[in-house]
Amino acid sequence: VFESTSGWTTTGLTLTDVETIPGSFLLWRSMMQYLGGAGIAIIMMSAILGPAGLGLYKAEGRMDNLVPNIKSSTRTIAVIYGSYAIAGIIMYRIAGMNLFDAINHSLTALATGGFSTKARSIAEFNSVSVEIVTIVLMLLGATGFGIHYTIWKRNFRAFWKNGEPKLMFVILAIFTPLLMTGTLSIFYSSATEQFRHSVFQAVSALTGTGFSTVDFVPWNHFGIYLIILLMIFGGDLDSTSGGLKQYRLFALIKILWLEIRKYFLPKDAILKEEIWKGETKRYIDNSLVKEILLVFSLYFLTYAIGTGVLMAYGHSMAFSAFEYASALSTVGLSVGITAPNAPAGLIWAETIGMFLGRLEFLVVIYAITKLMRDGRILLRRRRNA
Repeated sequence: VFESTSGWTTTGLTLTDVETIPGSFLLWRSMMQYLGGAGIAIIMMSAILGPAGLGLYKAEGRMDNLVPNIKSSTRTIAVIYGSYAIAGIIMYRIAGMNLFDAINHSLTALATGGFSTKARSIAEFNSVSVEIVTIVLMLLGATGFGIHYTIWKRNFRAFWKNGEPKLMFVILAIFTPLLMTGTLSIFYSSATEQFRHSVFQAVSALTGTGFSTVDFVPWNHFGIYLIILLMIFGGDLDSTSGGLKQYRLFALIKILWLEIRKYFLPKDAILKEEIWKGETKRYIDNSLVKEILLVFSLYFLTYAIGTGVLMAYGHSMAFSAFEYASALSTVGLSVGITAPNAPAGLIWAETIGMFLGRLEFLVVIYAITKLMRDGRILLRRRRNA
């Protein structure tokens, strides 16, 4: 159950020794993440329920409808996603990977999943070219499908209006030198090596992929703290990433700026702040503020409980916060807490975190509400009978 949840939610935490299991299992794990990343829910809903699947698509945190109907949207996503996967396999082969590793890592990097065919993840290859290809694929996977669609349509005006890609690169530009000077300078004397590993770890954490080129256990608490923040931030809203999502962070910045501007204007002044998602423009309103408040509240409440569960099993606060942020934001980075010999309660706490984090709580709330409503209707019918 844990491994399947980690696969379909594109988390990447594993209880498996990948060096000993057959290649068919490794390929299946990669396929789980690839399909889960694209949104197996919308594929199934469009095939079975037609337009009714759109509600689940939006509830999964994918707000922009690429084209007028969900079947066309699904086909568009499949073309974009498939093209990137094939390009990734080719680039990995050029970088020196064998075909089997190239297929698996292209699927899981694009899905921001992080399952690897190697126990030491990307560190096993010790190749700058492999890391560059992986970084590109991780960023593509963490970019929303609606934003990809603007590029494919050559609607560069709409692309530039989207704030998420800009915010992602600003965050990476801030956190990379902090990781270099605050943590990785302890392990690497060369500035080139510090930059190489800082960029890779920052991108992997922010995009929610979970590939690594270092061991996090010896890191100081400052570096652990920075990676936790990046995992919590997450990628774009309608992407394969988890976390709070860049759209909500960007909207929160816009809301704060709007309030600051209102403070210096007359009370009856009317201000409107626009925010773009793909080719769609909307304005900051109460419904958006409520959605951000709801998701943030549920996220941090769950995060506090999950971190407490891991601490109850004897792990330090820093490592517990790191590991549960990885599970709840569907990242997959680990400091060794997730292991085959881990207690069942810890494993189930992480499983629930991965499930809730991937569905962003909203689908779960909708399901519970619908079950309760249907239960009341059923009881009423029985009484009337």
